[in-house]
Amino acid sequence: MDGMNFSAEKADSINNILTELVDGGSTGALSDEVASSTPPDALPTRDVILTSSPYVSDTVIQTAIEKEDVLNNAMIRDIMVANPHSAKSEILVDMLENRTTPMPDYLMAEILQGEDSISSKELLESQRAFWNADRSQHYHNLIRYYRTDSVLGLTNDSLIYLLQLRNTVGSWYDLTATYFQRGDYQTGLNILNLIPSSFTLSDKQQVIRQSYENLYEILRNVATDSSRVMNIDSTDKHTLESISDSNLGQISAFARNLLVASAATNYLEPIFLPETELKSSKRDKYRGAKTSFKENLLNVYPNPAKTYFVVQYHLNEIPEECFIELTNIMGKPLSRIPVQLKDDQMVIPVNNLNQGVYIVTLKNKGNTVQQTKISLIR
Repeated sequence: MDGMNFSAEKADSINNILTELVDGGSTGALSDEVASSTPPDALPTRDVILTSSPYVSDTVIQTAIEKEDVLNNAMIRDIMVANPHSAKSEILVDMLENRTTPMPDYLMAEILQGEDSISSKELLESQRAFWNADRSQHYHNLIRYYRTDSVLGLTNDSLIYLLQLRNTVGSWYDLTATYFQRGDYQTGLNILNLIPSSFTLSDKQQVIRQSYENLYEILRNVATDSSRVMNIDSTDKHTLESISDSNLGQISAFARNLLVASAATNYLEPIFLPETELKSSKRDKYRGAKTSFKENLLNVYPNPAKTYFVVQYHLNEIPEECFIELTNIMGKPLSRIPVQLKDDQMVIPVNNLNQGVYIVTLKNKGNTVQQTKISLIR
């Protein structure tokens, strides 16, 4: 019991940390803020998501990807690179390819690097999963011990206490089974019927609970049949077949085993052979819109800009001592941003600059490669 309680405390502690960190403590609030954003909110919307990184949920990132009129590809790249776990979601990656302006391949390549990394969010989630699994192992070891112990009175009392202490949907099913094994069928049924009002159940969990109730009635009829013959009538057979075919996990296995035990069906355990090829990375497949560049392309958008603009560039080779420089019309340097990739798009905030015309220059070792103008309006 001490081991189970220790693991539970560890899992709960990590879960509390995740609750505070993921999406700033409220997935619903952050998702709503992103969903209600408008084009003038683009930069602050990106920044508020980045503030919660690397603990942004796939739910919020999905909402961000859907806001094409607000968050452009460069901003979505910034968000997903800051939350590398998002690269592991096929749903999110497919959404990027299906945007009205598909994610360019060179930006997609940056995002998909997250496939090979473990984010801080994933690390905490894996630690929580470890302690939950350890708690579950202690729990099932205790159940096994109590059910095989020869001191029956103590066994029943201790087992019921343990199941009540765990207080999960699964433990309530185990509690129902415990009372069933004691022959206290009504108490078991009462517990089963209390589950919907004691827990918030998903649609699938509702189906599972109903399946347990149907199975329970069949098992009670079999257990109380004085003939001691496992008779399954056509109605019960149909019910068991329906549960068995529903792929509901443990409850489906129970129903199938009862069909087999009553000679109502034949069942051969399927054999799954290992795959002959290793799973390929998404980066090995076509990902992102193929982009054709002119030589030394330098482009800025939107132009004119208000609160930010994006610098898009292409170099023929990996840059060395290369940077983007922003100057005023008189040539006074205002900012300098190092260039580290051959192809990229950079989001440049300009809230602190006055209305006017500015020069964006791509430089290599101090020499101008290409330049263009950007107009700021207020």
